[in-house]
Amino acid sequence: MYGEGTEEFLKAWRNVHWFFYHFFSVPLMARTLFQPLKRLKEKSGRGFDPEKFFENLAINTLMRFVGFLIRLMFIAVAGVAEAAVLILGLIFFILFLTAPIFIPAAVAGGLTMLFL
Repeated sequence: MYGEGTEEFLKAWRNVHWFFYHFFSVPLMARTLFQPLKRLKEKSGRGFDPEKFFENLAINTLMRFVGFLIRLMFIAVAGVAEAAVLILGLIFFILFLTAPIFIPAAVAGGLTMLFL
């Protein structure tokens, strides 16, 4: 009976990890880390114009850098969320396992205080 509850708790904990991992799209963010932000980039026209070339180069480099920073922040937030889920899940799991010990002890302590 308590083993089934422990198994269900661990399944739920694993599902929460899965949710946060996919909610923040960590695999996609890692794959597209160096892509321009929202695929914004300048295209060059026909012929070679040095001014237009360096202008496009500056804008495309800036968009890649901004895309890198934003994706990196999302990956960092996902890491913090995963760490929080891991720590809180561990705390709740320990409380879940120790609840059968502490609940009767708390009732006994309360009754003792009530009659003393």
